[in-house]
Amino acid sequence: MSIVLQETELFNISFLENITMSKEVNLDLLETAIKIAQLNDVIKDLPEKINTVIGEKGVRLSGGQRQRIGIARAIYKNAPIMLLDEATSNLDIETEKKVMNAILSQLKDKTIIAISHRLSTLEQANYIYKFEDRKLLREKKD
Repeated sequence: MSIVLQETELFNISFLENITMSKEVNLDLLETAIKIAQLNDVIKDLPEKINTVIGEKGVRLSGGQRQRIGIARAIYKNAPIMLLDEATSNLDIETEKKVMNAILSQLKDKTIIAISHRLSTLEQANYIYKFEDRKLLREKKD
């Protein structure tokens, strides 16, 4: 299982190493993770591209960029289950939609569990559950 939390833990190592966590690099999987997480433009603008050191906790990046590294890391891990806990809360609506569409269309063999306060994050879900009056309820999908 891979988990993406609202606050991604990042390290004072390169952009690349923060995604791969210093494991052997699988270029196909890396390219897929970067594409799905919408990071190509971010990397293109970095001084040393993917080899740029991002600073402790990713201080050189925005909150949304940090979250997208967390998403790319989870995709790169290639686990059968991916838990997204407010993983897109710092993204603008357009980027969030692109990321979620890419996750759902390109990772069809994975089980995705998404937790979000934004209903737009969950609009393509097969099932939506919500807590109401301390009860877990399943919402009907059309």
